[in-house]
Amino acid sequence: MKFKKLLTAFMTAAIISGSITPTVFAADFSDINDVPWEGAKTYINAVADSGLMVGDYNAKGKKVFRARDKVSYCETMQLVYTLMKEYTGKGVDPAVVTKYTSVMSGYKIPSWAYDAVAYGLENSIVTITDLNIFYNADGSARSATREDAAYIFGRFLVSQNISATTNTKNFADKNNISAVCQQYVDILSSYDIFVGDDDNKFNPNNTINRAEMAVIVSKTYNMLKDKSIVNDDGEKTTKADYTGYINYAGPDFNGI
Repeated sequence: MKFKKLLTAFMTAAIISGSITPTVFAADFSDINDVPWEGAKTYINAVADSGLMVGDYNAKGKKVFRARDKVSYCETMQLVYTLMKEYTGKGVDPAVVTKYTSVMSGYKIPSWAYDAVAYGLENSIVTITDLNIFYNADGSARSATREDAAYIFGRFLVSQNISATTNTKNFADKNNISAVCQQYVDILSSYDIFVGDDDNKFNPNNTINRAEMAVIVSKTYNMLKDKSIVNDDGEKTTKADYTGYINYAGPDFNGI
């Protein structure tokens, strides 16, 4: 089964089961022109058409992507989890979620993110200590920084046996990147998933917005497709020939 066919079957089954809402395509976003930079539209189109990121509806009932909105840590984990399922063809074992439920509850992780966070904990993409930064003291979701997003996406790629190439970027502000995140910034930058600004700065402590996340998700998705296995029929396929599932639950879920 080709990667795209797997994605189609995956999304169709999820929609029929009622576990997610139908995909919102970029062409339908009423705010598609409200982007931080013009080139963002291409990546928003890509992730929307692939079903990896979807919008929601504003108070007027119009479909929106909210490209300038910040992305939380739980949402970042949800996106990594979605990419993992598309790549491997399966979701986290329910027993794993049960294993970490009390821990996640203690750190105020919302139920809609349980599968994603439990997957991350079980596969060392995040640690229990990392959960401290997911939410503020007042219970509000904390926005992910660039270096922490690189940490999460980078550790996911490491879990899939993907390492940095020789094309690692030498950012002008590399000394401002925390030591624990540096190797993961190197991995993402070597695949041009993370790039610097016009001054060749990585800006590790800047928060990620949805437009930037669309770039990261789209490029990671394409890189994973290139890593897919070729089957006996000469078709590219994921590591498994079956689909996973998405659980949508929670009013605070921002419609990644």
